[in-house]
Amino acid sequence: MLISRGSMNVGYTNLNQLEKVVEDCSNALRLDPSYIKALNRRATAREQLGGTENLYLSLCGMHKSL
Repeated sequence: MLISRGSMNVGYTNLNQLEKVVEDCSNALRLDPSYIKALNRRATAREQLGGTENLYLSLCGMHKSL
């Protein structure tokens, strides 16, 4: 299931549907908090969405994985 989720959020990234990438990666991380690709994709999408809150959320997510 995680592999198909990974493929879906890559598709959303290619379509520039960044909110959907964040949502999909968050769901994948609920199932497997150690899924580094989802964590990285979510952080990248949040960075691309811009804004202080998205940057903060990206950094918090990365910090939790360390």
